[in-house]
Amino acid sequence: MTPRLATLALPHAASGARAVELALADVVPGREPIREVVVGTFLPRESCAPRR
Repeated sequence: MTPRLATLALPHAASGARAVELALADVVPGREPIREVVVGTFLPRESCAPRR
């Protein structure tokens, strides 16, 4: 694609492993959903305007 689009690099393997852990964990009725933060890296490319 032209221009190359900006993207976000995510830790897919670690996220997948954690998802499996959570899916296999004991289910507790009434417990709040588990929310986790996944840290990614922004990869700016030609589709982004230059910084001012």
